Amino acid sequence: MTTKSAKDLVAEASQNIETLSGEEAAKLVGDPNMVFVDIREAEELKKTGSVRGALHVPRGVLEFQADPASATYNAQLGGGKKLVLYCGSGGRSALGARALTEMRITNVAHVAGGFPALQQAGAPLEGSGGVNERWGEGPGPRRSPVATFLENDVPHGKPEVQWRIVN
Repeated sequence: MTTKSAKDLVAEASQNIETLSGEEAAKLVGDPNMVFVDIREAEELKKTGSVRGALHVPRGVLEFQADPASATYNAQLGGGKKLVLYCGSGGRSALGARALTEMRITNVAHVAGGFPALQQAGAPLEGSGGVNERWGEGPGPRRSPVATFLENDVPHGKPEVQWRIVN
């Protein structure tokens, strides 16, 4: 018996779910009828930040947090709004969207290309570690009003400016 690859599972899932491009999804950020769901692991969010206002639900607990009968149910996943799932590349979000569809949650889509596609499309971001936050460029993340600069010497004598978010 031949084992199915993860790539095969993602391809099968993608046939039966709604897929949005990074550009299409970026235009929906902030729409009150949408809930962006970041299904990456916490470590990934620490490194890159997240889409502004996104709900963080790691892929490993998605089905439990979407199930009203579960002790860990998250009502934001069941409020009738469209769920837009994204991950680091689009694979986990495709599998997650398929799982939610199988749970009879039908108003769900995923972002092809994941977080990098949203970043590239100029989606508003928040959190620490993202390229926009680090350099203070582009439409990037919201910054705390108490953001401070740090100047550090880097190789070749060029100063490096970083943002520090202060809670």
